[in-house]
Amino acid sequence: MRNLLLILGILVLLVSCNGNGPKPETTETADTLAVVPNKRNINAIGMTLSPEAQEFVKDWAQYVQFDTFITRYFAISNSEALNNAKDLSKMATELKDSIHFDILQTESVATRFNILDNECKRLADMSNITAITPDEVSLQIKKILEAYSGVNAKLNSVLAVENLETELHLDPDFQAILTQTPEEDQKELESNPVQAQRNNSMPSQPNSQLDRKKVLMQKKLQMDKQKDLKTQ
Repeated sequence: MRNLLLILGILVLLVSCNGNGPKPETTETADTLAVVPNKRNINAIGMTLSPEAQEFVKDWAQYVQFDTFITRYFAISNSEALNNAKDLSKMATELKDSIHFDILQTESVATRFNILDNECKRLADMSNITAITPDEVSLQIKKILEAYSGVNAKLNSVLAVENLETELHLDPDFQAILTQTPEEDQKELESNPVQAQRNNSMPSQPNSQLDRKKVLMQKKLQMDKQKDLKTQ
């Protein structure tokens, strides 16, 4: 009996020692890690250049270079976007600094190009941040493409106004309006009260590019309407 108790005591001690001993080392496998797939970001193309704007930028080397490079960002993975971010940012700055055309020397145009430059710089900064998330990168890519779309929209608008002005100045009917004396204007308004009321609601001197465009467009529509009435 005493021998049996001794044997049981030894067994208890052995089991206890094994339970408190060092645990076996475990290795972490890829299956236990949270893996984020490096999927491609697909974005809509957005605003493209009008035929007039395409003709205007065809010899603008910095614009052509940036336009060619940014095309890849419409379908790009986060890693590719970050790897190319510094080159994209450099091209955006070069594009902004190359605006030497008189027609583009306005505050609104400069603002559009500055926004694009700043968004590209932000993505370049992200390439140095290890804690950046995939969602943040995807959102920044979208902001860059939206800023580029805004640049194209502004170029379209500026060149549309310029082409309209050129067209109107070549139109003899519009030249007649420009050369009309105040006395003739007054006589025309007196004979047409409705037109006088419309003119009073319009600004006498356009204060912005948008106002100037509205005035030119209204004059153009008036002339086209008069021509249509003559042909009927």
